[in-house]
Amino acid sequence: SKNVYHLKLDIEIGNGFDLNLVQSENAGSKLSFDPKSNLLSLDRTKSGQVDFHKRFPSVESVVVKPEKGRMKLEILVDKNIVEIFAQDGKVVITDLVFPLDSQIGIKLDWN
Repeated sequence: SKNVYHLKLDIEIGNGFDLNLVQSENAGSKLSFDPKSNLLSLDRTKSGQVDFHKRFPSVESVVVKPEKGRMKLEILVDKNIVEIFAQDGKVVITDLVFPLDSQIGIKLDWN
């Protein structure tokens, strides 16, 4: 099914990363990690349909401490639900998104 997937990642942090989930050319939900602040953030401001309420477009951020320079992520996407479990579930982000039909890609960028 489109926009239904389960990712397990073990990432060497380096200078951080951006992981674009449920993405198309102009829209997506971006998961980012900034190693200077130890902030893991899910940005849904451009996640598809966001204009139905002024508070819906948002960025959720949590502090996550890398272990030995690495970050373990388990990411579950089920159409409208994005769940991120960091460091074996020590930190969790759960959010709703309303992607457009064309948003079916995933892209990882290193900073």
